[in-house]
Formats: sequence, C-alpha cells, structure tokens
Amino acid sequence: MAIQEKLSFIHHLPVDASCEELISTLKYNRTVACDMKRSCKFLQEAERISSSNLIPKNEETDHLASPVVVEDSDDLEDFYSFYYQPILDLEVTPTLKQDIIELLPDKNNKRFYSIIGRIQLELFQEEKEYLKLFQDSIDDETFLEDLQKEISSYRQKREIISDYLSFLNQKNIVNKEETKTENQLIYLPTPSGNLYINNDLLAIPIDYYDSFCALFRSIQDGSFKNLKQLNNDSLGRLSIAEVKDYQSRIVFDRIGSRSYAILSVFIKKVTSDKEYRTSLQNRVTVYRNSKAELSRLTHDQYFIEKQNQITQEIFTSFETKDREKIRRLGKGAS
Repeated sequence: MAIQEKLSFIHHLPVDASCEELISTLKYNRTVACDMKRSCKFLQEAERISSSNLIPKNEETDHLASPVVVEDSDDLEDFYSFYYQPILDLEVTPTLKQDIIELLPDKNNKRFYSIIGRIQLELFQEEKEYLKLFQDSIDDETFLEDLQKEISSYRQKREIISDYLSFLNQKNIVNKEETKTENQLIYLPTPSGNLYINNDLLAIPIDYYDSFCALFRSIQDGSFKNLKQLNNDSLGRLSIAEVKDYQSRIVFDRIGSRSYAILSVFIKKVTSDKEYRTSLQNRVTVYRNSKAELSRLTHDQYFIEKQNQITQEIFTSFETKDREKIRRLGKGAS
C-alpha cells in the first residue's frame, strides 16, 4: 500500500465562488482528510510489522539478523541518539539521499538493524503525529504549509532508508566476506599546534594500554564499545560521545561520514568528576573553534595520511608498551 505523495487541501477560492463550487471544494477537502486518516492507520500498522520487514530474509543474511529485544536497552538508546539526531536535523536538499546514507551506522555494525529499526519507527511516529496535527489545523493555511513540509521531510527520509536497506539486501552486500571500511581518526591540535593526544596518553599508566587499544579500535571499526552520548549545556548541539571500558574513556565527535575527531583520552575516577567536567568543557571549547577546519581537512589526502600514521603509531605504542613513542606522536606529521 502506498501513501499518497501529496497532501493538498484547496485553500483559496474566488470571492465570487458559487454555492456549488463551495460545496464541491468542501467535499474534496473532506476526501483529502479521509485519505490522511487512512495514511495514519497504515503508519500504525507499519510500526507493528516494521521490525520484521527491516531485516533481510534470505539464507545469506539470516545469520546477521538479531532480534531487537536482545540488545541492552540503555546501550541501544545511546547508539540510536548518536545516529538519529543528525538525520533528524538534515534539511531536505538535492543531496539528502547521500547525506542520510553517510550518517547511518556502518552496515557491518552488529547493531545495524536494531539502530535502523529504531530510526525508522521514530520517523513513522513523527510523520503520524504531524498527519494528526494536519487534520486538526485545516483553518490555518500558513501552518498547514509548514506541516506539509515536515510530513514530506519525514517521509522522504524514511523512504530513503528503506530503499537503502532493500539495496543492501538485493545486492547481498551484507555478508561475512565483505571488506570492512575503517573509520578515519582525526586528532585535535592544541592552540600552539601540538596534539592533545600526546599528553593525554602520557598520563595513562601502561597497565591501561590494552584497554585503550580496544577503545580506539572500536571507533575505527564502528563498533563503538559501550558508547555513551554526552549531553549537557556546555556541549551545545555538538554530537559528542564517549566510548568506555571500566575507567578508560575516549571522547570523540563525528566530523564526516567516516571521520571522527578524538577530543580527549583519559582515565575517569569518581573522585575527580568536577575536574573532569572542567577539563572536558575546556577541550570542547578548543574543538568548537577547530571543528570547521578539521572537517575541511578530512578531504585533504596528505592530512589524512598523516592522521593515519599517528593512528598506527598509537597502536604500535600500545602493543609494545613504548611510552617514548607516544611522546613523539605526530612530531613528524606537522
């Protein structure tokens, strides 16, 4: 069943319209309202069955299809927020399809279908709410036009995601043999041009290296170990999050489809929460001033090669427990 493409009431009539014209227009608008009610019922039904429809049903991908209910709800909520809000904020432009696909989780992420399913359900719910509001506001023409834009926006985003899932299924892209695309790690520079990562890692005891190595790899491969979305007034609208393992923390932000800025790496102790918040706020201030330039540099091949070199040096330092190598991180990459 397809939802009608345009929801259009007749708003304007000539001042000398006949009684027959007025009655005809009233009947037409009533028909549109009835169609919208049917659309709402469709969306309610779609919510009920969407989870099963979102997961591919074929022998090659059945082993990847995990029910949403097996996920830890708190953990999934942070993953959902991390991916959904940027999609919700997207303006409808000619590049909307590519923009959405770039913001979705990597298809190799084990929570891929759980996250996508939640995003789709939220888009369904938002569209349904606007449809209901549309029905109750037929006398406010300006407001109706705004509502139509919102309804169209949610529908377009939902259909783009559905088409993308169908594409993945039809092309058998989701499989164990597929080569994974690694995320790019970008390291925040200090105002003087050095890298925060140097002093951050030098402050970490060697005993924690394995833990931080796993966290860095989780950002790189898109699994985001124990992801937590960080939301407070000091962060504004920045989509800052952290991955964590016991006391180990890495704070980062997404600055491209596959690029993540590393803001802070540290050990969080209960007794230093106030100091931690102050330090994070200061780091975020520096990052806020640098974000636009870092985002631009993600398209610079030379810059990316240097960042990849730093990443490799970090992993080597962790594996060899070489603190001196950490001290020299990025010194030859400026």
